[in-house]
Formats: sequence, structure tokens, C-alpha cells
Amino acid sequence: SRTVYGTETDADIAIARIARELGVSQAAHAGVTLDMYYWGVFRATPSNRGKPRTKASLREYDGQMERYVSPVLGGIDITEITHDMMRSCIERSGAPAKTKTTLRAVMRRAYDDGWISEEPFRRRVIAPKAKRPPVEPWSIPEAAEALRRLAASDDRADLVMNAYLILGLSGLRKEEALAVRPCDLKVSETYDFATGRRTVSEYIEVCRAYTDDDGIKETKTEGSRRTVPVLMAGRERLHEILDELRPSMTEPGGTSVMEQVEDWSRQRIVNMRGDNLVRAWRRMCERQNLRYIPPKALRHTSETIMAATDVDPLSIMDLHGHTDLGTDYRHYIKPGLAERERAARQVGRALEIVDGGAFDGTGEGAAV
Repeated sequence: SRTVYGTETDADIAIARIARELGVSQAAHAGVTLDMYYWGVFRATPSNRGKPRTKASLREYDGQMERYVSPVLGGIDITEITHDMMRSCIERSGAPAKTKTTLRAVMRRAYDDGWISEEPFRRRVIAPKAKRPPVEPWSIPEAAEALRRLAASDDRADLVMNAYLILGLSGLRKEEALAVRPCDLKVSETYDFATGRRTVSEYIEVCRAYTDDDGIKETKTEGSRRTVPVLMAGRERLHEILDELRPSMTEPGGTSVMEQVEDWSRQRIVNMRGDNLVRAWRRMCERQNLRYIPPKALRHTSETIMAATDVDPLSIMDLHGHTDLGTDYRHYIKPGLAERERAARQVGRALEIVDGGAFDGTGEGAAV
């Protein structure tokens, strides 16, 4: 037994934790409800990657549980929840896809840990997502114009947005770009003895990300850890931005200039919250008369431009931290009208020659 000072919910959570400590065989008939299991056990378990669940994930799960799952299934013994009950809960939800994600994560964890005997969601549950019109990434001329206009801007508010633009077009996710510090910019030099040419490359070792809920953390997956060259067209401008953003160095209180420089170099370049970035980005697009795309769509723009300029698909995948080419082509590469016209012209040129003759529009090859 255990004495709990708090609410009835706190007592239910304690019951679930005691049941877990006693072991599955005794917990099977402990009358543990879904709410008791979720708040007392699930939230403390690691994710599928074996790491503690992030605050952002828990916030999403908590919201779905409180709004849609708990009012329907929260008070039911977890061993008595059936497939039809879960399907009904999902279908009645105001956000079916998110509710399904939450309920599946909780119930599958309960199954993996032996709390329930029947594997959940073996049968399909249709949870349609609200259709949103796809965001068309910037075309090559639009991206080039954005770089030109921000480089020429006198508005100090555009300095940080310019830095984010360069990092985003380099292929970093929004969360990765928000975590980049001046000290993360590295320079490497190679020498080709055959041609006698010296090549200098500036790159970022991507291994950190920033979210409003969790702050600085490791990147999402092991595949996200990579080396990304800084956009060639923005390297010089990025250094100019850093020079303008660098605070004036003094020596108050005995702190040396060197220590102040080191402290500044460890601060984020785009030193703002993610939600503030979205608002500042929208205002920047309005000031500069640029077609608005969400800040995260710069990654789509980067991949689309690489594909349009015939960059090797494996290089596109590697530079953007993916482990499956399908991810790039399904979610990121969005050919625009110019790329479609280019494809149509290539097909047209291929059809100009048929059996050694010019295509005459009748299906027969005409003599050349």
C-alpha cells in the first residue's frame, strides 16, 4: 500500500505504478484503467528509439488524451478495451489521425510490456486527414530573388531572416537551422595534385536541433547527423551577417575579449523561438514582396532545385539526412511549371527521331 497526498487522479497513477512494480501477472487483474496506465506508466517509458519522450511529443499525446481519448475510454479497464471501441473513439474525434497516432502508441506499448494480451490495431482503422492545398516551393528564380533582396536590405530585422534563408537553402530542417551557432561553421581545404587546384569548402556538422518545447537536443535520427556544405551563393553574405550581429566586445568585470567572443560563438545564429520565426518570416516576405512559403518549405525548395539541376539523387538524400530515396521524392521534391515544361521538351526531343527519321506527327517516320 502507498499513501498519496493529492487528487484522485494522483491516486490512480500510484495504483498503476504499484501494479507495474508487482509484475504483469498480478497486474492483469488490478483493474488498471487506460487513464491510470497512460499517466502512471506510459509517459515515463522511452520511445521506440530507446530515448525519453520529448516534451513536444508528450504535449501532443496529453492533448489528444484529454480532449478525445479519456472522455471515451479513460475509465475503462485497459484489458477490456476492444478494437471496435478504439475505432469508435477515433471516428468520433475532432482530429482522427492524431487521436489514432496517440491511441496506437499507448496501446502498442501496453501490449509490448504485457499489460494486454491481444495485439492492438492488427485490423485497419481509417483516419482521414484534412486535405490542405500543397505548398509550392520557391522556383530557382524566386530563390535567387530572395537571396538578392535580403542581401540588399538595410533592415536589421532582415539580417537574421537572411541567415535562416541561407541555412534553409543549404538543406537544413527548420529545427536544425535554429540550432546552428557561429562555432559550428567549419572550413576544410583540399588540394588536387593532378590539376593543381585548391578547393576550400565551408560546411556545418549537423548534430543538433532546437524546438520550443525541448530546447537544444540531438538531431531526430542517426541518419540526420551529417556534414552539409553552406550554400555557395550565401557564404560570403553569411559572414557579413555574423559580423553585423556580433556584439561590441568590452572588458567589464574582468571578462576578457577572447572569453566574450567564445561565449558569443556558442549562441544560436537564429536566436529566436520557432513560433516567433514563423511570424518574422511572414513579415519579411511581405516587406520584400516575396511569395510566402512557410520557413520549413526552404528544405523542399533546396531539394527541388537540386533535382532540377540534375544533382545525383543519392547526394540529395545524403545532404538532407534521409535514409530512403522515397522520402525525398514523396515529401520534398516538388517539380514546378518550369521543370514540367523542361520534361515535356525532353520527351518532345526524344520523339523527334523515330527509326532514323523525323517525327511528322502521323506516327510515321519521315525521311530526313
